[in-house]
Amino acid sequence: SYRFDDFDGLIQQATQPIFSMGSRQIPCPRLSASFGINYNAPAVNQSLSSEIPSLLQPFVHACEELYPDYLFNQALVTLYRGASDYIGFHSDAGDPLVVASFTIYDKPEAICRIFKLKTKPHVNPKRSVDLELTPTKMIIMEGVQFQRNVVHALEKGKDNSKRINVTIRAFKTKP
Repeated sequence: SYRFDDFDGLIQQATQPIFSMGSRQIPCPRLSASFGINYNAPAVNQSLSSEIPSLLQPFVHACEELYPDYLFNQALVTLYRGASDYIGFHSDAGDPLVVASFTIYDKPEAICRIFKLKTKPHVNPKRSVDLELTPTKMIIMEGVQFQRNVVHALEKGKDNSKRINVTIRAFKTKP
């Protein structure tokens, strides 16, 4: 079991990502730090941009137990600083084979956030699912087709609790 404070060292490395939408540069309403391969170009660059820290290795091992044939080589630690930090609907870049997500809240009485999934416009039938992100829940998004057919989001919170999300990705199978 992890405490929110266990992640202080990793969060100090976090920056605010900037997204390009046409000619506009938009700051993302959250902070994140990436480890392992370069997430922005995983298919092109399989070299490590940095090692996955030892604190995150148990999350990697949990993924490897479920998917022993996959190489989990990218980790993202995201800090949602309060109710107004969120991420809108999107798909993960680079066609990951498996994406696993874990949640840690700053206080036990935090109101759990809702993780939303919905099919993209080209997919029929239309479906949507809302999942409560409890601290013990691991969410798995499996398969390249998942990212091609489904978008996901984390809406704004109902209280000012802080939340850390640990995302572990595999972009290829083991040799």
